[in-house]
Amino acid sequence: IRSDHAKARASQMPRYGLDKLLDDKQINDLAEFVLSLTGKAKDEIAVSRGQPMFVEQCATCHGADGKGKQEQGAPNLADGIWLYGASKSAVVESIRTGRGAM
Repeated sequence: IRSDHAKARASQMPRYGLDKLLDDKQINDLAEFVLSLTGKAKDEIAVSRGQPMFVEQCATCHGADGKGKQEQGAPNLADGIWLYGASKSAVVESIRTGRGAM
C-alpha cells in the first residue's frame, strides 16, 4: 500500500468531519454503509441513509460497489482488509479525518 510499486495506491481523501463537509450523524450513517459492504453493519436504517451519501461523496473513487478504483488511488472497501481497522470507530475516524494520504 505504501510503496513505489506500480500497483500501489496513493490519493488524498477529503477530511469530511474536520473540514465540516459532513456532520457527525452523516458520518455515522456513511460508516454504517461502508460496514455493510462487508456484512458488518448493525443499523440497517443508517445504512439506507448512508448509501446515497456514499454514491455522492465516495463512489467517484471507491466505485459504486466499494471495490475501489486503482486509477483514483482508492482502496477496496468491500474486502474487509482495511489499513486502519474494521471497527465502527476506525471507519468513522477514517471518514472524519481522511487519515492523510489514503
